[in-house]
Amino acid sequence: MDNTHTTRRDFLVNLSAGSMAAITLAAAAAARAADGNKLKYAFVCSGNGGVWRFTRDGKRKQLVKARKVNDLTVLPDGNVLYADRDFGVREVDADGKVVFEMKIDGEVHGVGRLADGTTVIGECGARKIHLVDAKGKPLRKPLQIQSATKNSHRHMRNFRVLDDGHYLVCHEGDSRVRQYDPKGKLVLDLKTPTPFSALRLKNGGTLVSGGPGKVKITEFDKKQKIVWQLKNGDLKGVRMGYAAGLQVLKSGNIVLCNHSHRKGLIPLLEITRDKKVAWSFDDKEMKELSSCHFYELKNVLR
Repeated sequence: MDNTHTTRRDFLVNLSAGSMAAITLAAAAAARAADGNKLKYAFVCSGNGGVWRFTRDGKRKQLVKARKVNDLTVLPDGNVLYADRDFGVREVDADGKVVFEMKIDGEVHGVGRLADGTTVIGECGARKIHLVDAKGKPLRKPLQIQSATKNSHRHMRNFRVLDDGHYLVCHEGDSRVRQYDPKGKLVLDLKTPTPFSALRLKNGGTLVSGGPGKVKITEFDKKQKIVWQLKNGDLKGVRMGYAAGLQVLKSGNIVLCNHSHRKGLIPLLEITRDKKVAWSFDDKEMKELSSCHFYELKNVLR
């Protein structure tokens, strides 16, 4: 019951029994509404002009303001490392205080942190991947990657560093996912429409989100053969936007950031392999959600 009820005791004493019953029912309904806001997962995501943390009870906190964040990760200590397209990369603590940052002149759409503390940064326009230490000092010459498109904004999106030290890079403008060895040699070249994010699966296959086109997610096996796809219309009753960030849960379900500049789309979807929605984050106000991390779960591939 709110403060206006608790501070007007004389008024409440004079209420009829029927009115009191009505208030009790209203309070119960409010409690059910609050329960309905509880989330299946706690997560950090980008969208609505910043980086946000959502807890399982549905509470949200904006950690930082940023016009466009296309990649982020929650580190083991709880800090959040994110790629700010207009700045470079930053790491913030639970209160949003900056504890690490590195300015990059060009656009940045991908970032990662290795187990040894190395920060890996993808510079889109220059087609470079930087490796820097805790102070932002370069550890080696930047890795030069390939891209044929003339639109420097679309040279690359997310990338991931694989267990063997190779780099799995999404080249949105080329419609290619390419894998490079630590010296920059091309070892894999997958053709797939407008890729945003790509993951190497435990079975050796590759899972790719497909941007704005008809194909939203594609899975390739080790021999580069397409073995599974999610397309527009496959999820009944769900309108698809730009297929952005990806996660794969221990169950095998796929989490997709359903990015859009418009209101009305469900921004976060947990999808089963038989193309059903197992869970969704249905927040009509949260748009432009392009990256997400279910940080409380173990064995999440992202």
